[in-house]
Amino acid sequence: MYGFMRNWKAPGKNALKPRSLVEARCGLKASESDMFDMLLSYINRDDDIAENLVYTLVVDDFKDKFGLKYTNNAYKKIRDGIGQLKGKTIDIWSDNGDRFESYVLFQTIRWHDRDGKITVKLGEDIKKMLVMQKQSITYYDIKYTLPMNSRYSKRFYVMFKEWERSADKKRCDRLDDLREKLRVPQSYAYHKFKTRILEEALREINGSTDLYVSYEEEMKAVRGGYKVVGLVFNIGTKAGAAGQKEQDGAEKILDFLKSEGVTEITLAQACIIYRTAQKGKLTGRQVKNRIRIVLEKKDVKNMAGYLIFAMSDRFQTPGEVRDGFSRFRQRNYADEWFLLLEKSMLYPEKMTEVEKLRFDVLTKQAGY
Repeated sequence: MYGFMRNWKAPGKNALKPRSLVEARCGLKASESDMFDMLLSYINRDDDIAENLVYTLVVDDFKDKFGLKYTNNAYKKIRDGIGQLKGKTIDIWSDNGDRFESYVLFQTIRWHDRDGKITVKLGEDIKKMLVMQKQSITYYDIKYTLPMNSRYSKRFYVMFKEWERSADKKRCDRLDDLREKLRVPQSYAYHKFKTRILEEALREINGSTDLYVSYEEEMKAVRGGYKVVGLVFNIGTKAGAAGQKEQDGAEKILDFLKSEGVTEITLAQACIIYRTAQKGKLTGRQVKNRIRIVLEKKDVKNMAGYLIFAMSDRFQTPGEVRDGFSRFRQRNYADEWFLLLEKSMLYPEKMTEVEKLRFDVLTKQAGY
């Protein structure tokens, strides 16, 4: 049954999904969505054929994407996630919306504990659909989806990637249809959906992926006021706004931080770190040295803020003297100042007048 293993190929960094699967009604959990994305990264749309049903997932290929150092930890995470997919189906509606079909994801799953591998056999119908619908393929880099915490963030991200290259870069959804696709609980009124699902997902997408998405509400007049009936999403890319060079530099910083065991820094924060280093004309070696200096310090509560500060001309490397910052830290104001520094660089438009004033006061107290 597993004869197709001899055709195994290493995964790419991109997963691919046909439009019908992107828009499917499904309620996969975050871990289940991760496992399916990993599998999709193995499927090559050019030479993969419908008859190929068996794929072997090698844990070492994915542990870095999960921010895990050890193969055993990654294997457990992947095994648990794959196990949850047993018996799962995805409902896909016809183009005119008059009927839907339920697709079984996997026929069988086999674990190879000793080798750190997992072999899965896809359902025949869903594999045919993946191969046949090449004209409507959406590509996305799984390095963005795997670290996401919310299953809704993962779904929204792929849905936005589908429209990223559209002429007007807009996606319009009827609210009822969107809720059904995402399998939002019926008990969630719009305000709860907006604050706990939609805005949380956009915060995660805008903070740690290559996209920047905003939205507008479509209103309908009802008795006693207005009701939200639809959402219009405006989809942009950080690379388009900040430049590909900055994104590449930020990703190198993230890679170096991960090699040093730091995984909590987002892409948006890394962009600020890179931009600050560029402003100070720091070399790659200087950036790494300053990162190491920060990582050697104990009790750093705001790692992102400290790293941004470390790239600025205010930071003093060992051997340089600046008493102001030392006195500043002893007064226990450093954590608050780092938080305000990070906010002033990432979200200056969201700073209140009180925060701006407080930031100025703390900066002067530090001697800057």
